[in-house]
Amino acid sequence: MLELPLRHHVPLAPYTTFHIGGPADYLLEVTSQEQLRQSLRWAEEKGIPWLILGGGSNVLISDRGIRGLVIINRSQGWQKVALDDFSRPTASIASRWQSTFPLEPPARGKKVAIKVNTGTSLKALLFELAAAQITGLEWFVGIPGTVGGAIKNNIHGGPEFFSNFLLAATIWRQGREERYLPQAEDFDYDFSPFDSQTVLLEATLLLFEAKDNRGPLFLREWGKTKLQNQPQNSAGCVFQNLSIKEQRQLGLPSPSWGYIIDKILHLKGRQIGGAQISLQHAAFIINADGQARAKDVLALINLIKEKSQQVLGIEPRLEIQLLGFDEK
Repeated sequence: MLELPLRHHVPLAPYTTFHIGGPADYLLEVTSQEQLRQSLRWAEEKGIPWLILGGGSNVLISDRGIRGLVIINRSQGWQKVALDDFSRPTASIASRWQSTFPLEPPARGKKVAIKVNTGTSLKALLFELAAAQITGLEWFVGIPGTVGGAIKNNIHGGPEFFSNFLLAATIWRQGREERYLPQAEDFDYDFSPFDSQTVLLEATLLLFEAKDNRGPLFLREWGKTKLQNQPQNSAGCVFQNLSIKEQRQLGLPSPSWGYIIDKILHLKGRQIGGAQISLQHAAFIINADGQARAKDVLALINLIKEKSQQVLGIEPRLEIQLLGFDEK
């Protein structure tokens, strides 16, 4: 029996950083792991398709919305736990980050582990960790969303990937709960082994005691830099940066699609409907007037792809997820 208020035909635009998206047939907001489990059991018993949303970043939801149930994961909170003898992946992912940012996060001391609910706001977590003199995740400040989304998308911040810190997770898959331990081959640039029907309930992260008190300063300054360079009313960077190999093959001075769209394709500022390739940073498409529709954003994405094929002979790979669109 479902003990949570079930809402019908709810617009999803307010639940995304793009402020774009049609209605969900049904919507539930959960604030604990047990409510999240209850929602999943109910949907599976009723045979209703479901989708999890956290902070609503990194997604473009179609104008027709989402059929079935959308669960908004607000399960928050973290705590320090015993650092067991976890087996850690040894493979590393090549960073595609280029910057001259002058500050460094705090020096790392003794290893510590935390267990965190996946609906926890990434921003809130980072400032709480800094106040507790725990370091490791500072490069991810300025990235909206939740811990669950950070793991599922294996987000990159500065030179780091979120998978670098994952020790274990509790997941819901095929109607049952199980323990996940990461393997070296499981993660890549913007890639994790978790599909849309795998739910992250909680995660154990490997972090460090801070050997100095630079954490809050670094968070403020790096966050300020991100805010100055990254437009609001967007889903984040639309396309993955080029690999170093691709950059060299094309003879480009930067792997950033912001540079390519601006300086090579000359599409910066192009607008279709209410959607615009940002004048602030061309790797972002923004909801310029607050009235943009998903079809406007998709038209700009396709324009960039077509122009890139004509000029460079390559098609950029999407970094954002398209939800509720036809397979084709």
